Amino acid sequence: QAGRIIGRGGSRINEIKYESGANINVARESNNAGETQITVTGSEASRNQAQQMIMDIVNRTGGGGGGRGGGGYG
Repeated sequence: QAGRIIGRGGSRINEIKYESGANINVARESNNAGETQITVTGSEASRNQAQQMIMDIVNRTGGGGGGRGGGGYG
C-alpha cells in the first residue's frame, strides 16, 4: 500500500504534500506485520487534509494504475 501512496517517482506523495501543505515522511521499511509508518506534520488543517487524502488512496479498491484524468484542453 505504501507504493500506492508514494506513487510513481513520488508523484502522488508530492501531490498530497502540495495540496495539503503538510510534510509527509514514509518509512523506507515496513514492520513485521507489513505495515509502513507514515508521519504527517504541519498545521492541524494540513495534517487532517493529508490524512484524508492518504485514507482515500488506502480505501480505494481495485488495481493500481491510472492517473487523475486528462488536462483541460478545449
